[in-house]
Amino acid sequence: MPTAPINKPTAIQKDGNTAFVQRAKQPYSSASAFKAGQFVVLGSGVLAKVAAGGGTVYGLALEDSVATTVTPPDTLNYGTANFYTNPLDVQDTYFLVNITDGSGTVGSGTTTQAAVSVGTSYQIIYGGTGYTDVQMLNAASSTTPFFKVAALYSKDATADFNGRVICSISATRQ
Repeated sequence: MPTAPINKPTAIQKDGNTAFVQRAKQPYSSASAFKAGQFVVLGSGVLAKVAAGGGTVYGLALEDSVATTVTPPDTLNYGTANFYTNPLDVQDTYFLVNITDGSGTVGSGTTTQAAVSVGTSYQIIYGGTGYTDVQMLNAASSTTPFFKVAALYSKDATADFNGRVICSISATRQ
């Protein structure tokens, strides 16, 4: 079986096209590392990547973090700093997410679309070797819901390893 392309979570419209979504509105500083395309949490005015298992999501980071305090977005012109200070809002947004299992397996295992059910929520987990910065859906666990599967991604074959699904963020995580 082939492996579907491995991607960081991407905001999309439910039909699979790229979405235009509102960004969260609070400036922040960060002394913790996170990468573009990772879900982040906000605590004490500082963003950090969502841990495996989940947390309350603040947004989807559009750029890598830097260890500094950032100028509030209303004082900036358009540019890369605006993306850094404004993660994408997760409310009413769909994301294209790869499937993995409890070990973060890539390229084998129970990581196909057949391992998940539309309408069910699953845990967030980081991918295995070579993909440790990529947040994925853990098909092996629905005990700590994070991603809620809205639809199978039709461009992947159902038997592709690390198949992709279209998800929202579970209401309990927003």
